[in-house]
Amino acid sequence: MMFLQSTLPIARHRGRKQPSCEEVGCSRRPSYGKDNTKKAEFCAQHRQQGMVNVAHKMCGHTACSTRPSYGDAGSKKAKFCSQHAKQGMVNVRMKSCGHPACFARSSYGTAGSKAEYCSRHAQQGMVNVNHKRCGHPGCMKQASYGTAGSKKMEFCSQHAKQGMVSVVHKICGHPGCTKQPSYGNAGSKKREFCFQHAKQGMHSVSHKRCGHPGCMTKASYGDIGGRKAELCSQHAKEGMVSVVHKRCGHPGCIKQPSYGYAVNRKAEFCSPHAKEGMIDVKHYRKQQVSRLNV
Repeated sequence: MMFLQSTLPIARHRGRKQPSCEEVGCSRRPSYGKDNTKKAEFCAQHRQQGMVNVAHKMCGHTACSTRPSYGDAGSKKAKFCSQHAKQGMVNVRMKSCGHPACFARSSYGTAGSKAEYCSRHAQQGMVNVNHKRCGHPGCMKQASYGTAGSKKMEFCSQHAKQGMVSVVHKICGHPGCTKQPSYGNAGSKKREFCFQHAKQGMHSVSHKRCGHPGCMTKASYGDIGGRKAELCSQHAKEGMVSVVHKRCGHPGCIKQPSYGYAVNRKAEFCSPHAKEGMIDVKHYRKQQVSRLNV
């Protein structure tokens, strides 16, 4: 009796052993090795001094070991990290807004669907779909509060139940205080206490300090077109602008916006460049209160 030879392909590589960290007892996948080599020997936890990540592409800036996320607009190739990204580069690892020529990260969409637009170009009725919603019926705010000791986000600050605390942010080290810490010891980046419970000699470590010698004010000014804050308003050099605040949507204008439409109250343009029908949304509430008191 004759048997026909099977024409089915044979799986020759089934069960191939995956490489693991060379540290005894560690089964993690290695990603770190010696500089200028492609051989991964250890995982991040057990890497030896001087080793770099050879499993992933690094930022193109000399001596920077951060993974790149920024590249040329319209390209998918990441070249630099956010700190060393060149002027005009955008984040190519995240989905951008669907609005023409907008490269901001998309986070808004129809409830229950994927993100399509950024907060600025979100259409009426859209919500932030990248964050978990509050568990209160009908509430569309982001959940940030939960049971103490848990990491599960259940409700927003308004609908949080008694005893719940913020589980997405670190809280002040003072017993019973649920505020977010922003103060720590000089020279340290560790946030330990809130403004009220900060110990003597502590200063805010949540923000970058002004680069002027001896100045502890928050840095907010930098070069036009850049994202790096270097100096405070007092020590800012000639030609520097605020890089931490939103700019007017008019091309080339560096003023802060204060005008927008009453429907969404989003500040989009400064006073000189405000479009017809826009109002001063930054002072809208004050204007309403003043009218009621007349």
